[in-house]
Amino acid sequence: MIDEHVHFRTPGMIHKGDMSTESRAALAGGVTSVIDMPNVIPQTTTNVLLEEKLLLAKKTMYCNYAFHLAGTDTNLDEIYKIDKQNVAAIKLFLGSSTGNMLIQDEQVLDKIFSIECLPVLIHAENENIIRKNTELYRQRFGETMPISKHSNIRSEEACYTASAAAVQRAKRLGTRLHVLHISTQKELSLFSTDNKNITAEVCPSYLFFDNNDYDKYGTLIKCNPAIKTEKDKLALQNALNNGVILTVGSDHAPHTWEEKQHGYFQAPSGMPMVQHSLQILLELVYQKQLTLERLVDSFAHQIAELFKIHKRGYLREGYFADMVLVDLSVCEEVKKENIFYKGFYFFASCLDEYDIYIFYDSLTGKKPANSNILYCNKDTTIEEINTFIFKAIFCKINSLFMIVIPEYLNNTQKSYLINILNKKAQKEGKLMISCLIIFFSIKDSEFHQSILKLNKSNDFVINLLMMEY
Repeated sequence: MIDEHVHFRTPGMIHKGDMSTESRAALAGGVTSVIDMPNVIPQTTTNVLLEEKLLLAKKTMYCNYAFHLAGTDTNLDEIYKIDKQNVAAIKLFLGSSTGNMLIQDEQVLDKIFSIECLPVLIHAENENIIRKNTELYRQRFGETMPISKHSNIRSEEACYTASAAAVQRAKRLGTRLHVLHISTQKELSLFSTDNKNITAEVCPSYLFFDNNDYDKYGTLIKCNPAIKTEKDKLALQNALNNGVILTVGSDHAPHTWEEKQHGYFQAPSGMPMVQHSLQILLELVYQKQLTLERLVDSFAHQIAELFKIHKRGYLREGYFADMVLVDLSVCEEVKKENIFYKGFYFFASCLDEYDIYIFYDSLTGKKPANSNILYCNKDTTIEEINTFIFKAIFCKINSLFMIVIPEYLNNTQKSYLINILNKKAQKEGKLMISCLIIFFSIKDSEFHQSILKLNKSNDFVINLLMMEY
């Protein structure tokens, strides 16, 4: 499978995901090739920055890769210098999203749409309509905006208006246009199986969720464009199956759990999806909403054709053997132990190796169902920590445990943690204690030194892993 639409957050946002972790997740989900988007830090708007990403990917990616270059109001010169062997397509943001790369200059748009060597990909939402709706609903609800209003703010009108304008421009200028993440039934009227020059993509999130799911999942399913109605979802499923929608792209856009727990205006848009896109499409096959032939066509064949990917996307003699084996008789449950996205789940497989697990973090959501796990956040009191320490740690002769420390751990909690570890070491005497300490921030050198000093002053084996998260 080929995923034409991923955000692997490298460089600049690697606390959300990175090329290594997310490419492993892609392979775990049956995706062997990905094309990464340009809204990173710094934004991929020059050929030099593109070369830097290619070099980084060569060192860290587990799967095949390529990159899109962003078009902005100010980088036409860079676009004219593109080596089409290094760039999959030109990506334009006609609606604001992660990275604030909105392009609005009409003359620049005409010039980019006139380029013949590469496809033009667009994020199509009308910014003026979004801003008008935002102000209207902000006046009504204030800062406590219900997430269910997301599809009213980033509305059908906002999507259709932008998509229709882009299609009209493409017809006028002869552009090879590919409209990303179609989310409404109304937009489908802009595309047909007869016009191979103007095509559309849909994402699994719009095929699987609808606005009835906001009450259950909240900001976890906040994405741009917004997930719309059940009627839209069913229409998109049908359009994918009959070929009106050409391709599927995951729009894999990970954030941390903590970031997604904010209110409507603060919670970022985007969902992790690259590991589970194929599974969602197979679920649609099981529900008889999609044929296996169209699944393979939209998630492999047509993407290879669109981006002229050499010797991939088909099972043919002389092609690379990028194959995914699927047992359609097996049902897989999504759970933390089999998720490869960056975050808490990176550590989940380690839990069984430790007697005690002290988790100072709020990224995981619900408290794990394990009495040997202390689940804390920044508001956890010293008394709560103390009760757990004496019940779970002091009752053991030898202890093997893991402590995960986020950046926001306050000074009182830090001091208490040092003291409790010191007491534990003194109580055990010469008996070995092994502790893996994982830092989510590498900035607090004083705290690190305190831990290292403790390690030297006791028969206390501490493995220190510092990582920015």
